[in-house]
Amino acid sequence: MLAICCFSCKKNNKREILLAENHYLDIVGNPITDELILFADSNYIYTKIYKSAEIENIEHRKGKFYIKNDTIHFSRNLRQDIESRTAIVRDNYFEIVDEECYKIKVVKTELPNRMTYDNQKFKSYAIFSYCQARDSSLFKNAKPHELNNDELTQLDSLLEICMSENTRLKTQNNNNYYKQCIATENSDREVVVWIYCICHKSGFIKENEFQLQLHGMVQDGGECFFKLKINLTRKMFFGLLINGDA
Repeated sequence: MLAICCFSCKKNNKREILLAENHYLDIVGNPITDELILFADSNYIYTKIYKSAEIENIEHRKGKFYIKNDTIHFSRNLRQDIESRTAIVRDNYFEIVDEECYKIKVVKTELPNRMTYDNQKFKSYAIFSYCQARDSSLFKNAKPHELNNDELTQLDSLLEICMSENTRLKTQNNNNYYKQCIATENSDREVVVWIYCICHKSGFIKENEFQLQLHGMVQDGGECFFKLKINLTRKMFFGLLINGDA
């Protein structure tokens, strides 16, 4: 009886409590897979697979994790050479929230998965957490804020107004852009959102990838690339920067 109980407990501890996967292509079209598995015994395995015509490279990283409140803490960096020891599960993504913001799509999970907005209604928006190490140059004295459906509706409306009032953007369609956002609350408790807009036709980013990682501004591309900030509390936009042309 004791042997059966121990076997059952051991098997239960190896139960997967989270599986997250990304499948995407590099700049020349080679497939890349990210896979993260968290087990009930507090172990994890992170696997990255890269394939090309010449090579197949498989990287495994293993370690321990623990959960405090809704934050997952890892014993070592998940992604090599990048500070990546802290993460959350939110809006159907596993999101690293250290110096890098990187998401892996959740396939299944027994962990709490907080849904803060309707990501089917707002398909063109990718919401990233505020990370102090990365975003302190964008915001002063800020703390993270989670956008809800009403706020995203307001954000989208103000973005439309901003585009209509700018001579270079007024002929563009808001629906033809992917929008990557970081939402914060400033010292006056005002909600301020940074938005980076990338047009679909640029080919710079694919539909199934813009949710995964923040992208830096490219050097040209004209009105295909622009960024700004919107203060939702004051219903105003500022800091608009449109790319130059090649």
